[in-house]
Amino acid sequence: MKRWRMLLLLEFKRYGKALPGIVTAILILVFVVGAMAVSGQYLMQTMTVEDVQDLSQESGESKISAAIAIQDKSRAVNFVKSMIKNINSVDALLNIQYVEEEEGLRLLEEQKISVLMIVREKTISGIMNGENVPIEVVFPDHSGYEAAIFKEFADAAVRMLSVTQAAIYSIYDLYDEYDVYEYKDGAIERMNVDYIKSVLGREFIYQEETVSATGEIPMSLYYLCGSLVLFSLFLPIMLLFVGKSKKDNISAMLFRSGTGHIKQVVAELIPIVSVYLLIGVLFGGVCTVGKLTGAVWMKDISLLQIWSLVVTIIPVGLLNGAYALFVCRWIRSIFGQVMFLFLTGLFQGVVTGCLIPTLLLPKALAAWGKFTLADGMKKSFLSVFSGETAVDEFCIMLLESVIFILAAAWMERKTYGNRMPERRRAK
Repeated sequence: MKRWRMLLLLEFKRYGKALPGIVTAILILVFVVGAMAVSGQYLMQTMTVEDVQDLSQESGESKISAAIAIQDKSRAVNFVKSMIKNINSVDALLNIQYVEEEEGLRLLEEQKISVLMIVREKTISGIMNGENVPIEVVFPDHSGYEAAIFKEFADAAVRMLSVTQAAIYSIYDLYDEYDVYEYKDGAIERMNVDYIKSVLGREFIYQEETVSATGEIPMSLYYLCGSLVLFSLFLPIMLLFVGKSKKDNISAMLFRSGTGHIKQVVAELIPIVSVYLLIGVLFGGVCTVGKLTGAVWMKDISLLQIWSLVVTIIPVGLLNGAYALFVCRWIRSIFGQVMFLFLTGLFQGVVTGCLIPTLLLPKALAAWGKFTLADGMKKSFLSVFSGETAVDEFCIMLLESVIFILAAAWMERKTYGNRMPERRRAK
């Protein structure tokens, strides 16, 4: 254990001597990753409905196939159907067909439609009188960008219709005041039609509703998490020039003196994780100062979320460090190590939606994201803002880290375990 502590101290000393170079490399990396994130966010903010339609056409789908099963037989429903059909922005994105519920579920299961909306009995009147019968929106298991678009459309329509409730309540009060409450139904039916005309009779409905491919998480926070993932993936490349592989005979000598290969890998890994933690603390400190001073760029994030991100950086750094050490023992050329880590990091960043949200990626490309290390990293960072727990992701990252540590130690033993130092062999 004493020899291992000495080895660990030497590793920290090596990083300490190279600290100026590490700081310079980190600043360069922050600039590059920041530029990539800003470019992606700018692209998303300037994307129009026509751009989304072009993306769907490139993936082989000219429109989103949707089905609506209507069980409500009121007069207002027929007017709603007519209005939806004549809204240009809806017609540009949605190919709507009206079906029975059973047929709609079958089409959804056969993947012939992308979304099914079920309007139950008395839904329209329920919106008006306060009963609020829910409109069911059903998506397939592997829904894409169409889910986000249709969900926003349905939510926008329901929110706009719900504002009429106050007027309907006034009708109730008026008829009750004059003791003619039993005659309210006819007036409410006419009111339903009149309000639906005023609410849905808008030519540019999609220009007043923002459809976000990042879901419930604001785009700025989504790209903050994406930037942290990209930074974490690329940071080991900068550290490779500090933690270069030991000479052939040193690993064998350490092993023969009682410091096993797993201990050697862990001794190299701890300083790398410490660098991640130090960067995380600095990041948290800067964000905290910005929050306390009322900076505009910190308006969407709380102090708890800031330091939750810092804590999340620890398992992310552990996984990336272990992965990088394995690559360093698998590929002996420093140039090969840098290129492999860069290309795999860039690929993971793309397929997991760090540059372009996953909902807008081709399905075949986005499917690869689930099999990457970055998938768990991204979900862990996003969980800070979504309110979901990331226990599963943390456990998976810990397990993956252990696997890469063992794999790196095995590669070390396979390469240098039986070698003797050159000087001793000469004797």
